Amino acid sequence: MKFFAICSLFMGQIRRVKMTDKEKLMTLLTEFGVEFQEDNDDRNDIVCEEGYAKVWGYWDFYTRFEFNKEGKFIQMGTWE
Repeated sequence: MKFFAICSLFMGQIRRVKMTDKEKLMTLLTEFGVEFQEDNDDRNDIVCEEGYAKVWGYWDFYTRFEFNKEGKFIQMGTWE
């Protein structure tokens, strides 16, 4: 499965750890070449703004994907 990452090698065994929702989205956006920014100040968000690579729409609009501190998806919004 694509959404699993190899976390560590321990005594010859591969241990897989499931990626967080945030890591999955970041991986997908990167794979598609979509430019984004992480907002980790007071939130744990990913932001895609109009004008970023492969992001288009109305001038000064952006999409924010909100995650909790553990990286679990909460909600997404589009703002001006």
